[in-house]
Amino acid sequence: MGAMYGRITIGMLIMQDILAVLFLTFSTSKVPTRHAIPLLLALLFGRKCLSALISRSGHGEMIALCGLFLALVVGAESFEVVGLKADLGALFIGVLVGSHSKAKELSKSLLGVTDLLLVGFFLQIGLMVALSWDAVLWAILLIALLPLKSLAFFVILTRFHLRARTAWMAAFNLSTYSEFGLIAMALALSLSILIMAPLSRKAEALYDPISDFLKRFETAGQHPDDLPIQTKGERIGIFDMGRVGVAAYSTLQDRFPGQVIGFDRDPASVEMHQLAGRNVLLADSTDSDFWERVLVNDNLDLVVLAMPKHGANIHAAQTLKRHEFEGVVAATGKFDDEVKQLRCVGLDTAFNLYSEAGSGFSDHVFNVFTQQRPDLANTWNSREE
Repeated sequence: MGAMYGRITIGMLIMQDILAVLFLTFSTSKVPTRHAIPLLLALLFGRKCLSALISRSGHGEMIALCGLFLALVVGAESFEVVGLKADLGALFIGVLVGSHSKAKELSKSLLGVTDLLLVGFFLQIGLMVALSWDAVLWAILLIALLPLKSLAFFVILTRFHLRARTAWMAAFNLSTYSEFGLIAMALALSLSILIMAPLSRKAEALYDPISDFLKRFETAGQHPDDLPIQTKGERIGIFDMGRVGVAAYSTLQDRFPGQVIGFDRDPASVEMHQLAGRNVLLADSTDSDFWERVLVNDNLDLVVLAMPKHGANIHAAQTLKRHEFEGVVAATGKFDDEVKQLRCVGLDTAFNLYSEAGSGFSDHVFNVFTQQRPDLANTWNSREE
């Protein structure tokens, strides 16, 4: 989701959903009452009140209840009263509170509820329509059109100066039919997901052999968010500048000054680190084109994979192996089975983040204690002897 193609995919899917909600709203033949405009104005000017309610809702169950209240009552129910579709009301409230500092926490607290409602939505649609041979034939026809849909997205995205690899990966993720298509073509949607999901997981491997051919479709100029990487001869690369990455960067920079460079795929994070004086560039470690540019001259001797998502570390490690990287690769995992998987991929070293952090913290506490209270430390050591 943090990769360039992932952000493009999510952005386009959001726009599709917004347009679908608007279409469903106007297709119901409902006529808004004269109170619709005053309601919209009241919600717009009452945005501070909504933000204050979220701020005072605390954490845990209370913020989840606050989110449900805003979506189902303030948004959906009020829009129904004035003759507008409830879906549009919930969407409108989401836009109003989306920039709040606790919006991310609110989203996480509602994740279980939204997943349950989504499953219910799929089941409801599936139970409404009986499967027939006509539906099967239409589904087969629509599935046959999937390659054309993928090709169309690839061509469109390359027209916006995106690299062939970015357009290719985004096109694979956008090739399935929208969940709103369940209303008209439930079977086609299900089959498109069954076909494209495994292909999307192998999109990178499918891209590599034909990358030179696909790059012919790239247009002149470069997208500002898809620029090539310009390094200065650094020999150590740290991927993902979160807490673990920053700690590794600081330690290695002290020991090997001027030889360390950090990479992060979040533009805001890159800007923050650059303002702090760190040598950090915008890059995606799962981008095969990136490794072709960096490793062609054997620029890096040590790669540290410090991404919080285990799947991202695995993907990056597999990409390195596919490009025959001969340097040292280190990675972190949160659980023993993740560390085992990383080592099976062929990494030089992988360690459990939690156990190593606990061991390091214990060593730090021991050193501080022996410095501050040497009398007690010596007494305990003598008793142990």
